[in-house]
Amino acid sequence: MASAVILPELEASQPVPAPPPSKRRQSSVSDSTSKRPRLSKDGISDSPSRLHGSPQPIDDPRDADAPSERRRDSIQDRRKSSMQEEKKRGQRLFGGLLSTLSQSTPNGQQKRRAEVEKRQQEKAKQQKAADETRRKEMLANLQTVRRTEQVKFDEQSVSISTGA
Repeated sequence: MASAVILPELEASQPVPAPPPSKRRQSSVSDSTSKRPRLSKDGISDSPSRLHGSPQPIDDPRDADAPSERRRDSIQDRRKSSMQEEKKRGQRLFGGLLSTLSQSTPNGQQKRRAEVEKRQQEKAKQQKAADETRRKEMLANLQTVRRTEQVKFDEQSVSISTGA
């Protein structure tokens, strides 16, 4: 197969151009790395090179669950702390509401309302007293009418029984 790109042949007399400088640092090919190796839980590496004094990273299957447990713990801690903050906020708001309601310094509008309410109560009291006196008068009138009617009835019954 033929290539679509044709490269010019370099002559031996022409120098080979150097590749452009890379922006990244070239990594070393040696075994040592700049990162610290991971140790086992007791602080000693489990690899045979521990005899040489350089700890080596280990792969412990029990440690695979540790980050997820830490994440779960941190999420639970965040939830607990947010719940506590919300509870404290609610208590503050409730305290503010109670203090607002317990304030007894009436402003102008509240004073007017209290005066109107007081007048209405006085009117209601007067109306009730007037109704009560009217009722008593009516009962007294009714009783006098009944007595007179009773006397008339008694006289008629006596005259009927004796005059027959």
